[in-house]
Formats: sequence, structure tokens, C-alpha cells
Amino acid sequence: MNNYNKQFDITIDGINFVSDEEGMLNLNEIWRDLHLEEKKRPSEWKSKLKTKMINSENIRNKAGRYGFTKATEKATIAYSMFVSDDFYEIMSVIFGIISIFTIIISMVNIYKLVF
Repeated sequence: MNNYNKQFDITIDGINFVSDEEGMLNLNEIWRDLHLEEKKRPSEWKSKLKTKMINSENIRNKAGRYGFTKATEKATIAYSMFVSDDFYEIMSVIFGIISIFTIIISMVNIYKLVF
């Protein structure tokens, strides 16, 4: 595990979602808070891609009353493809913006070290 906090937050339709310290979002919270269809619940997402995401630790599941489905950026985008084309486009833009800001912050930090 890295020595730094990867936590971030995103806002979708005016609703704020905060990742955990490892940068994983709770897909159950996204599904619930955005009032997505029952058939789009993370537990209903069954595909080879989801299995691959679980096996590569891009998705972590916990069953039960206080269960969750946590996902990395990669797995969140994969889940968004399951939800809808429009949701996929929204999530792709959001994570693209996060990537750009991460690059800018890295460049600023390098500049500070050099100068």
C-alpha cells in the first residue's frame, strides 16, 4: 500500500460521493443515492468484466446488512457501462478531469522541488 491518501470526492447530479483512503468508491451508495433502477444495483451486475475486476482487486465486496461493493476508478467506470451509456459518459468525464488535476498537481510539486 502507498504511503499517501488517495481519497477524493466527486459530485454527480448535485450529490457528493467520497472515496475511502485507498481511492475506492462505494457503488452501493452511488446506486442508492442516485435512485438508479433496482436492476442496476451493483449486486445485479453479473459479467466477465466484473469477475475480472474482483479477481484483480479493483472491486471489494462485503455481503450482509452493512455490506458494500467498493470499486477503484477502473471498476467504477466498468460499473457505469452496466448502468447506461449516459452514465458511462458522465463517469468517464469526471475521472478524466481528476486525472488532469492529478497531473497538474504532480507538475507543480516537481516544479517546487526544482526551483
